[in-house]
Amino acid sequence: MVWRERTIPLAFCLVTNSASFAFMYQVLSFLVRTLLICTIGLGSATQAENDQQDAHIPANYSEAVDLFITLDNVSGWWDGFVDPAYRSDWERRFGWTAEDQAWADRYSEYRHRTYADPSQTMDIASSPHGLFSARTAYAGETDPLATFMVDQPNVETAIENLGEIANADDVNTLRGFYIHFEDHWRQIQSENGALSSFADKLEAQLSGEKLDDYLSKVSTFYGVKRDGNFRVFFTRFPLNTRSRAEIVAGRNLILHAPIDWKFEDGEWDTIVAHEIVHYVSSLQNDEQKRSLTDRFLARCPTANSRQRLSLLEEPLAVAVGQVGYSEQVLGKPLEPLSNWYGNPRIDITARSIAKSILNALKKGIPIAKSSLVEEAALLCDAIAKIENHR
Repeated sequence: MVWRERTIPLAFCLVTNSASFAFMYQVLSFLVRTLLICTIGLGSATQAENDQQDAHIPANYSEAVDLFITLDNVSGWWDGFVDPAYRSDWERRFGWTAEDQAWADRYSEYRHRTYADPSQTMDIASSPHGLFSARTAYAGETDPLATFMVDQPNVETAIENLGEIANADDVNTLRGFYIHFEDHWRQIQSENGALSSFADKLEAQLSGEKLDDYLSKVSTFYGVKRDGNFRVFFTRFPLNTRSRAEIVAGRNLILHAPIDWKFEDGEWDTIVAHEIVHYVSSLQNDEQKRSLTDRFLARCPTANSRQRLSLLEEPLAVAVGQVGYSEQVLGKPLEPLSNWYGNPRIDITARSIAKSILNALKKGIPIAKSSLVEEAALLCDAIAKIENHR
C-alpha cells in the first residue's frame, strides 16, 4: 500500500470548511501582492526514449481484491496507513467483539512482519528519493499479500492458495482471519453490483491514440521509459462523501468507490491519470530526484520530511495527472471546481504550476530542464511565511 496522501476526495470537498478556504485566500492574496513570478528560463525540449505500448488500461471489479482491501483496512493494522472509515462502518453494521480484535491482532502482526517499504520514513535532506515517490512504494516484493491477491480469479481460490506466499503458520493466520469474518464480507460484496458497471465504463474511456500520446509525454516529462501496462480495480468505499485511490503491487491501481455514487461523480479517469503519474515519477533515477530536491530546498529551506510528498510530488501529480490528462486526452481544461485535490497546500501549488506543466508537456520539456521546481519552491516558501504568521 502507498502513502495515504494519495487520497482523492470528492471534487468539492476543498471548499467545505471556511478555515481551508480562508487559508487559500490568504495565500493567493499574498502571491498577488508580492508578484511571485518565477522568471527562470525554460530549457530546450528533449525527448526521452519511450517504448511504444498498447494504450489500453483494463478495469475490473475483483472480489479477491475487494476482500483484501476491505479487511486490510478494517483490521486497523497500521494507523495512518489504513483508512479508519472502513472500521467505523464495519462496527456500525456488525459490531466488534474481543474475538474480532484477536483475529485483527494476528493479521496485523503478519502484515507488519511481511510488508517492507523503507520509503515510508525518509529524510528529505539525505534520502536519494528526496521529495519524490520511491520505486519500493509500488514494487511487488514490498507487499507480498497484495501482489498475490491482485492476481487471484476469485476469493475461494485466493483463500485456498495462500500457501503460495506464506508458511503454514501464516496460512493458518490469514485463512482463519478471512473465514472468521466471512459472513460479513460476503454480505458487503453482495451489495457491490454497481462496481462492475463502473469498471466497464472506465475501461471504455482508457484507450486510444490520445491516451498513448499523453502517457508518452508524461514519461518524457519525467525523463523515463514507458514501463509496462496498468490495471485498475474498483473496490467499495464505505463513505459517500469522498473516494480514494492508490497503487499496489506494481502497476495495479485501486479505486475506492462509494457504491451509491453515479459513475460520473467520480471522474475516475482523471484519478487514474494522477496515480499513473506517481508511478512514472517513482521511475526517475536517484540522481535526478536528488538534484530536483536540492533545487527545491534551496528556494524553500523550511520544507520538512513530514510534508515530503505534499511539497512537490503531489502537486505535480495533480497538474501532470488531472490537468494534463484533461487537456491532452479529453480536450478540455480541468474545471476550477472539478477533481483537483482536497489539501489546500497541494491544491494551490498545483493550480499555480498548471500552465507551466501544460507548456512542458506540449513542448516535450523534461522537468529537469524546466523551472517548475523553482516555481513550486517559491510557493512553498510563500505558504510557509503565511503559516508562520497565523
